[in-house]
Amino acid sequence: MGKPYSADQRERVVRAVEVGGQSRHAAARQFGVGASGVIRWMQPGAGPLLAFAPLESSSMIRERRTRKGAMKLIDLAQVVRSKNAGPSTLSFDLLFATEADYLKAVRSPALGVVPLARLFGVEPQRVRVHPYPPAYAIKIAIDRAMIAGTPGDRDVYGAQQHGPLLEIEL
Repeated sequence: MGKPYSADQRERVVRAVEVGGQSRHAAARQFGVGASGVIRWMQPGAGPLLAFAPLESSSMIRERRTRKGAMKLIDLAQVVRSKNAGPSTLSFDLLFATEADYLKAVRSPALGVVPLARLFGVEPQRVRVHPYPPAYAIKIAIDRAMIAGTPGDRDVYGAQQHGPLLEIEL
């Protein structure tokens, strides 16, 4: 399995291709990363790489919010991460920079128990949502389908489960 690359390294590679005009293979060689990874990062809807918004500033994202009204969680949250909370529970942390961003997320029906259960393919009773206003944070807990580390578990640490949250429209 390949090593994980930092967000800023992936952003530099993407910029080299999109702005610098390099080929994907040339950028991979220049930055010492795998060509298949660069090709994957450049695909439309490439997932977590979208979180880095390599060609947009914060002000551009704010303008897009105003123009479109609804926005994606990836544009609103400062941090979206997942991890295990014991061997049988996945924990998702959503952290926001401002009270306004936090309130928009907390009030969104998209972050309710039923829509989240549907998103992750579990029964609603296995999902718990815990807003924490002092930190402008929302914690989501979902009971795992299998105990962490059992044969067939594809993410022992639960650190790769937050991807579906990124594209939720609030």
